[in-house]
Amino acid sequence: MELDAHKSAVARAYGLASDGYNKPALRFFSQGAESLVDFAGLSPGQGILDIASGTGHAAFYAGTKVGVRGSVVGIDIAEQMVNLANAHARASSAANIHFELMDGEHTSFKDNEFDAVLCSYGVFFIPEMVNGIKEWKRVTKPGGWVCLSAFGETAFQPQSDLLRTALGNSGQLFPTESDLLAGKGWLNYSH
Repeated sequence: MELDAHKSAVARAYGLASDGYNKPALRFFSQGAESLVDFAGLSPGQGILDIASGTGHAAFYAGTKVGVRGSVVGIDIAEQMVNLANAHARASSAANIHFELMDGEHTSFKDNEFDAVLCSYGVFFIPEMVNGIKEWKRVTKPGGWVCLSAFGETAFQPQSDLLRTALGNSGQLFPTESDLLAGKGWLNYSH
């Protein structure tokens, strides 16, 4: 799998974070994944694709919904995440769930292969989000679902306000929404 510079950086970052990804401090990932799966209304026997699966929060919960007659494939670009997720699947005897190293924007699946495609907190890592969503629609059966979640404006309140205030009090500038939309994020922000 070949990744551009952006996706390679994302894969490296999540690879480094993989060992701590299932710790209680990050429980919002599993809570959000379960909410997404519940929203999708999955049924026994369905085939599910989980994009940007990480260590498999959404995939494992989806596996309980589709049961042993169904299947779940989780994909991610971070090899360490895929390895951890597959190890967990083997350890928990989740025979209907497996994980593959794959780019969610360019999958190798057939047209109309899945009953539903899930992406819990991963769509914003795809440089061309619309291309990713088009790909997910391509692999979804007619009448199936593409369900995704993303962080809302208040997702990190009050911590983000506290950070903004602390940075402002120390003379640091916090990127505005228009700065971020223009590609001026924390890594390349300067004024």
